[in-house]
Amino acid sequence: MKKILLVLCSLYTSISVSGQKTEDIGGYKAVDLGLSVKWATCNVGANKPTEYGDYYSWAEVKSKKIYDWKNYAYCEGSAKSLSKYCLLPAYGSVDGKKELGGADDAATANWGAEWRTPTLAEFSELMKKCQVKWMSNYRQTGIPGYKVTAKNGNFIFLPAAGFHRLQKVEDAGVRGHYATTTLHEKSNDNAYSVILDAARMEGSFDYRYYGMSVRPVTAK
Repeated sequence: MKKILLVLCSLYTSISVSGQKTEDIGGYKAVDLGLSVKWATCNVGANKPTEYGDYYSWAEVKSKKIYDWKNYAYCEGSAKSLSKYCLLPAYGSVDGKKELGGADDAATANWGAEWRTPTLAEFSELMKKCQVKWMSNYRQTGIPGYKVTAKNGNFIFLPAAGFHRLQKVEDAGVRGHYATTTLHEKSNDNAYSVILDAARMEGSFDYRYYGMSVRPVTAK
């Protein structure tokens, strides 16, 4: 019986290469930073923390080759013709939706119902309650980004994966653009994001059609 219990426990908790405990949820690793949610150890589309992963336009769940308004899922070819997630008539058809639903969440669609994209408030909590430090060469991998360390000693790494605009990835290795679930209230063609580079890690916003990184969270 003792042996069976040990096997069952190993399905849920493992020791990462860094030595900290991680929890296996739907085949993906989560770490407890002592916050309101647990954070994934890597981006959607990545197999390890230092991989950039895939890029997603806000409210889209698949990566693509070209990112612009012309092929954005929820508009008619321009920033003023939004067909979903619109609060102001100047931007399109008003539906009052401000937060991503599960069907439009790249984390949920790709990793399963246990996972979702963080809200702006959850990212703010991460930055406020953890120590954030820019690493120009994380663990001698040559990958720059932010190591975010919690008071309990656990941490995550957010690589500076750049962002995808038109037909190419820009600023990879220099800057990171991480999506949140939250629409910009006054500029509905934008959604809130977190931008990080050597000088800062802070809340910002990006055009919805930009391809951004997604770092999932899961409930505690």
